Amino acid sequence: MKSLLQVFALICISSTAYAQDGSSYGRLEDRRYQNKIEVSRVMPVAGVVISDFQGNQSGQFTSQNGLQAGLLMDFGRRNGVIETGVLYRQLGATVSSTQGSTNVNLRYLSIPVSAKYYFDAYASTTTYIKAGLVPSVLVASNIDYPVDRLDVPDINARPFELSGVLGVGGKFMISPSFDLFVEADYIRGLTAIAAATDLVNSSFSLNTGIGINL
Repeated sequence: MKSLLQVFALICISSTAYAQDGSSYGRLEDRRYQNKIEVSRVMPVAGVVISDFQGNQSGQFTSQNGLQAGLLMDFGRRNGVIETGVLYRQLGATVSSTQGSTNVNLRYLSIPVSAKYYFDAYASTTTYIKAGLVPSVLVASNIDYPVDRLDVPDINARPFELSGVLGVGGKFMISPSFDLFVEADYIRGLTAIAAATDLVNSSFSLNTGIGINL
């Protein structure tokens, strides 16, 4: 009888040790999974943009409405991630006169790179903040006058722009695979729009999109 009790006790001790070892291994695997730098979420986004120019010569300009759309991605699986992707943005400003409104139109292809922090990455609903840089390439520029002109000047806009971005948003779970995102961003140029001026782009955008969790 005593021998049977000893064997039973040995089996219990071995089982407990194995369970603890398995649990530790599972936690280690979870940490490794969370620390992997890989795409965790893909987000098609679209939004409205209110833009204008800032600088010593900006007094004559007023804001202009535009659109933006693109694809963003989260890299990482913790509260803090890196967000990047590509956006098409319509920026510019308007000058009003007795003849009407003249629109300065600038179109950019941008690759934002931001540090993004989810306050609770694993909750069904959470808020987040982000900050980073937005390198952009000019893809089109023109001036729309209220009357036809033969001497339409060239804007001579720089082909490259660097901006800073600050943003805040919310993530709302639709299902384990999909989330709804709503976000507000402020983007301000760090480089002038043209060599002969100190004007920089300044824009506020309200965006929404669907997050596809990978």
